[in-house]
This record gives sequence, C-alpha cells and structure tokens, in this order.
Amino acid sequence: MTTVSPAPPSMAVIRRALEEFNLPAYDDQVLQIQDYIKILLSWNDKINLTAIRNPVEILYRHFCESMFAGASVPIERGRLADVGTG
Repeated sequence: MTTVSPAPPSMAVIRRALEEFNLPAYDDQVLQIQDYIKILLSWNDKINLTAIRNPVEILYRHFCESMFAGASVPIERGRLADVGTG
C-alpha cells in the first residue's frame, strides 16, 4: 500500500514562521527548509524518523526552535554540540 506524504509548508508559511522567531528568511534558506521537510515527510513514511508528522509542526519544532536556540547562544570561539535525547 502506497501512502501519500503531506505537502511541505509553502514558502510564505515558512517565512512567517521564521519571522515569528526573529530569524532571517532568505529565499535560498526557505527553499532548503521546504525541500528538507518534503524529504523528511517522504522518508518518515518508510522508516519512522520522527513522531512529528504535521508539516507545520515539523517546521516549528525541527527548524524554528532549533535555529532560534542556536542564534541565542553567544559563541565567539569554540564549538557547540546539540546532544539530543533521540
């Protein structure tokens, strides 16, 4: 049985979400996020990569929140590792 993945958020939705977090919304970045969500949704149907299945929730949880946190950490020199629970 073939399942059809939901469509990724539109570029306008991605831009608005990034702006809510005071993050820049460059055209190439917005397209990359849209493509990534499309690929994630497609593969998630096959191998269960994440429990989050709603495209807009993926946008907020996997991108906006992470990008906001990364931009909020003052790193002048050195490295930062995100060690998740998954």
